[in-house]
Amino acid sequence: MSHDPAPSSQDPAPAAPLLPQPVHEVLCGKLGKKYGALPMVPLPQDDEILISWVKTAAFHLRESPLLRRDRHMVIPDPEKHAMLSMSTEMFCSWALDYFVPYKMKAPRDGDPYPVLRDMPSDVAEKTLCSPHFVPHVPRVDQVNPVPMPKLSATGSLELMMPGYDAESRTYTFAP
Repeated sequence: MSHDPAPSSQDPAPAAPLLPQPVHEVLCGKLGKKYGALPMVPLPQDDEILISWVKTAAFHLRESPLLRRDRHMVIPDPEKHAMLSMSTEMFCSWALDYFVPYKMKAPRDGDPYPVLRDMPSDVAEKTLCSPHFVPHVPRVDQVNPVPMPKLSATGSLELMMPGYDAESRTYTFAP
C-alpha cells in the first residue's frame, strides 16, 4: 500500500520528452547584429496546426526562467522578490529574448524568404495553455525571498542557492 499523495487534479499529465529538434536557422548578418544570434521559429502557416509551434517554443524556452504554478505561467521578478504573472501580451515580447518568430513570404516571381513577425496574441494565448507546452515548463511550489536552509539528501543542513531547485520545486531569490 502506497502512502504517496495523489497527483493534483490541476497538475497536467507528465510531459512526453521533447523530441530532438532539427537545426533551426539563426539570425545572422544585419538582423543578427540588431537582435542577436537568436533561433528563428516559424509561425504556423495557413496549412499548419499549432502543435509544431508549441513544441518548438517549449524547446527554445527550456533554459529560460519561465516557471508555472499549476497551469499558470510566472517568471521571477528580482526587484520585488516575487513571481510575476506571465500575461499573453507579456509573453509576446518576453519570448523574443529566446527566439524570433517568422513567416515565409512567397513572392510570385522569386524564392520564398523569411519575414520576422511579432508573435500574434492568439498564438501566445494558445501556447501558454497548451497541453503540449505546459508540462515542459518547470513547476514551482515554493518561493523563498532569500536563501533558506534545507535538508540535503544526506541529512545535512545546507543553504538553498538562488535560482530554481527542481528537486524541491522551489525558487530562491538572491539577497
